[in-house]
Amino acid sequence: MKQHTNKIFLGDLMGCKIVTAEGKVLGHIHDVEISAGPEYQVTALLYGRGGLENHLHMLNPFRGEQQPPARPKSIPWRKIASIEQHTVRLRASKDD
Repeated sequence: MKQHTNKIFLGDLMGCKIVTAEGKVLGHIHDVEISAGPEYQVTALLYGRGGLENHLHMLNPFRGEQQPPARPKSIPWRKIASIEQHTVRLRASKDD
């Protein structure tokens, strides 16, 4: 029996809203983390201020010496419940 998988283009993920199972908006996707090849797989979604700066290749160029660098927040791919209508919904977490 064939296993059916849905294909998602990386460009379609960029800018998607990330919403928890409870409906709280965490932010928008600015980049993705992928595994080593040759069979690349998305391992995490990056979001938040640090994610945007990282995506634009400007990770904190103007930060002062006293200011710690902003790091992107990430959501592991396994925590995603669904992706539809420009929204990524997360699974309910029993650990939170």
